Amino acid sequence: GQYYDGRGFDYREKGETEWQEYTDSAYFTGSGAFSGSVSGLDPNADYEFRAKAHNAAGWGYGSTVTLHTLVEPPLVQTDPATDVTHNSATLNATITYTGGEDCDFRAIVYRKQGTTMWTPWQEEGAFGTGVFSVAINGLDAGTPYEFYCYAHNSVGTAYGSTLTFTTLDVPGVSTLEESDVVPESATLNGEITSTGGADCDERGFDYRAKGETTWQSWTEAGTFGTGTFSWGLTGLSPGSFWEFRAKAHNQVGWGYGDIESLETPPVPPSVATCSATGISGTWAQLNGEITDTGGRNCDYRGFDYRMQGEEEWQEWTEYREVVF
Repeated sequence: GQYYDGRGFDYREKGETEWQEYTDSAYFTGSGAFSGSVSGLDPNADYEFRAKAHNAAGWGYGSTVTLHTLVEPPLVQTDPATDVTHNSATLNATITYTGGEDCDFRAIVYRKQGTTMWTPWQEEGAFGTGVFSVAINGLDAGTPYEFYCYAHNSVGTAYGSTLTFTTLDVPGVSTLEESDVVPESATLNGEITSTGGADCDERGFDYRAKGETTWQSWTEAGTFGTGTFSWGLTGLSPGSFWEFRAKAHNQVGWGYGDIESLETPPVPPSVATCSATGISGTWAQLNGEITDTGGRNCDYRGFDYRMQGEEEWQEWTEYREVVF
């Protein structure tokens, strides 16, 4: 016969001693049904609850009733790949929520990006929350892959998002044009255009005289990302032809640039003047020797001559076409 100022429910998971409370605070009159929604319950669990109402005399309680929450689908997340090499990787995932009962299987599938067929890995058992992984081998170097995970319980299957990774590769290297070329030296230039996914630990150049089959090599060790690098090649001969290529190394192996060629410029030839022979009253044979061509066969040779005391030279030369 009085107004009552509160009504609601007490509830708790079965076996616990402390009640949780849901109430409405207002003025109510008369009898009648009422309801309330509570959240944050555990799935697949037994709960007990009782209705209650309050007036000036105090609280009145209904009998205790039980309920059983339902099982829900699990929740999973796909985690980034680890231990990625040129032909292997570890794929990772996590069951973050079981839905109230252990999952009966969990799986990770992967494929090369741009292809249609997934390669599955799956294991059966009783799995709670936590990380699971699979190590895969036989991958192609320098190739992007994608993968996702899923897990199943009696209610359904949950899927993680799709993540990607790229296997390591040898570095990408470009051989650049040589510079500072003089008769006996040149600067070789290269560029690491891609590390292949892991910093390079060596870089350098291969070089050889044109026509030879065996490379000579110069390298430097360190930790190298992308960028240009150079080295001064010395001890060359004037007018000589060389070929070279830039290279870089990471944990997968060596990457090479294209083979380029360079030519050192010649220097003037060295000539010795020898004594004249066959001298007569109006004729003499002048003699000389080319002692060093300067790196190129000479196309002209001859003599300058004059009467002693004169200033102007007269000239005799002969020409021979030279094929380089």
